Amino acid sequence: MSSPPFFPDDILFHIFQFFDSPFIINVCMKVSHQWFRQSCDMELKLDFSESLRGGKIISSSAPCGLIQSSNFSKLTELNLANNFLGSEGAKVIAACPNMTNLKVLNIEKTAVGYDDGLLSLLQSPYIVNLTSLNISGHCMQDAIAEMVSQSENLKNVKYLFLRDCAIGTLGFNYLLSSNHLANLLCLDVSKNQVGAEWSDEEDIQDDEKTPLEFGACLKNLTQLDLHRNQLDDFVVKLLFSKGDTSRFASLNVLDLSFNSVGTEGMNAIFSNPFMKNLTCFKCLSRNEIVIENCSAASNLSTIHVKLTKGNDGLKELTSFKKLENLILRNISGFGVEFLSGCAELLTNVTYLDLSNGRIPPESFEKFAECKYTTNIRELILDSTEIKGVVALQHICESQYLTNLTSLNLSATRVNDDCMYAFINSSFRLRTLELNDCGITAIGAKTLASCKSMNNLAELRITHNNIGIDGAVELAKSENLSNLTLLEADSTSIGNDGFTAIVSSPYMKNLKTLHVQLNGIQSDGAKHLASSSYLNQLTYLDLSYNNIEDEGIIHLSESPNISNVKSLMLCINNIGVLGAKAMASSPFFSNVTYLDLDGSGIGDHESKGLRSNQFADEGAMALASSPYFEKLTLLNLSDNQVGGKDVNDEDAEFIANCPELMRFHSLLLTYNMMTDKGRDYLMNSSYFTYLSCGSFSGSKYMED
Repeated sequence: MSSPPFFPDDILFHIFQFFDSPFIINVCMKVSHQWFRQSCDMELKLDFSESLRGGKIISSSAPCGLIQSSNFSKLTELNLANNFLGSEGAKVIAACPNMTNLKVLNIEKTAVGYDDGLLSLLQSPYIVNLTSLNISGHCMQDAIAEMVSQSENLKNVKYLFLRDCAIGTLGFNYLLSSNHLANLLCLDVSKNQVGAEWSDEEDIQDDEKTPLEFGACLKNLTQLDLHRNQLDDFVVKLLFSKGDTSRFASLNVLDLSFNSVGTEGMNAIFSNPFMKNLTCFKCLSRNEIVIENCSAASNLSTIHVKLTKGNDGLKELTSFKKLENLILRNISGFGVEFLSGCAELLTNVTYLDLSNGRIPPESFEKFAECKYTTNIRELILDSTEIKGVVALQHICESQYLTNLTSLNLSATRVNDDCMYAFINSSFRLRTLELNDCGITAIGAKTLASCKSMNNLAELRITHNNIGIDGAVELAKSENLSNLTLLEADSTSIGNDGFTAIVSSPYMKNLKTLHVQLNGIQSDGAKHLASSSYLNQLTYLDLSYNNIEDEGIIHLSESPNISNVKSLMLCINNIGVLGAKAMASSPFFSNVTYLDLDGSGIGDHESKGLRSNQFADEGAMALASSPYFEKLTLLNLSDNQVGGKDVNDEDAEFIANCPELMRFHSLLLTYNMMTDKGRDYLMNSSYFTYLSCGSFSGSKYMED
């Protein structure tokens, strides 16, 4: 007589609620018959997307084969983004009864095809329960919007993503006029071509006349994303101020950034009485804007706008009493002084961006004395004109900005003297950006001595001439011992400065290190490899230096590299020996992104930099390495793959490497292959998961 199960079925079911789908599939289903039965009753979520695949190898038929299994009848979410699903894969999904319970489907950038793949999917009776559909990244133009708008099976979809599909005005109109999308809450048609075919010559003299057709899909819409299209004032007025403007009454979030919307378009939105539920508005337009009337959108919590230089209409912002995120580009000193007196505008703001402003010291003083700024956590002053140490001192010593954790002063040219402002600062900064500020070793020394920096986790100081001495000062500062990220590209730190950083006990918490274009040589790489402190790095950018084969060999022998996932080594005069050293090193086993691009050297040749030149032998070693088991992107562009005596045996070898099954991106542009070599690569049976494969521009290829 068999013993009763340790857990009753109902208890086991509740326990399984705490497990994720991969654990249920890989573990629970294999424990016992009882566990298997309960596993099959669980709602499952499968994610094969590039971002979460972790470099694990899956065969081309794995996703489709898996979802066809009777054990997956409770599948509710399926993410196949950035895989080569193709038309056949789409047909498999469309014909699979297991899709009946599916609520979320993501097939972004999966090349599902037009007539066969996507059409089959949209006509499938098994997708009627979908609530979220992402088919972004398929360049089908207006046809994709037409197919979606006409699909009766999408009646339950609430979230629809159609980014980067080359959809034009006609396609957008298909979506707006659809009565099958009546339950839509979120529509993302960003990075398309909406508005391209319209002009203000359209006959719309009658206020009720518009070339747009509006269906039921807008009545529940709460989020509309149209950023990076071709909208102008004329188009925006058609959308928001013509005909029955109540169609957007439920809208909470509207993004029109990076279009050509100006004052008229902005005011058409804000004067619409049905925009009262709008809480987030983004319109970092190519045009400058004057805000004239915003009383109808008084519930905004986020607004991104680019003001005119005269700050016209700034007073209208006082209607927004719930703002938390405020971005005001091009603001002047007068504008800052006006803001400083607006309790109703600033009281709830936690993120304030005043980039590209022209703000004199006296205006900074009034801002620093503003008692309504106590909730600000992030302050962005990128490219703002800050004149002298006094102006920055007002900010740093403010008794009201004590909660500030992130400060961006990039491209402000605050120079060395202004670093003294941090000495008596009341900040507890976690992030400080000082890129391109005219800082030298003197400024670096001053900054390193500031005890107010002892909470800093991220320091960005690129494009400053701090030199070796500046790097040494940063390296020996106990105040910087909590740094996890250091970006110091193009800072002239040289080999000795880099050595000081990697040899410092105060840099032991670094996980991300950017040191492009700094004259670092093989000896610097040797010190990194032998460092007793830098063993937590996960992101390392050594591009545009001169570490050569010798430096790569040192790194290949170092356990300090064992946690690195992203490794950038462009333009480092690395040859065959270096490539072989990487390919044979177990310490590279966690690398998922390896960039060995030899191109883009440009004027850097005058600085003694040389391209990487692996030739065929090095490329073959890298492609077939048993240690790059998690590698998903490999960039070998402009590395003379093919050697001096051009033949295509190397391309054939790479095309037949089973290790390529794991790659998502393989870049071999501008090498020495012929069309024959390209054909080998293009027809490889192992390029199953490539979402990006580029072999163009090689020297002997035909156009």
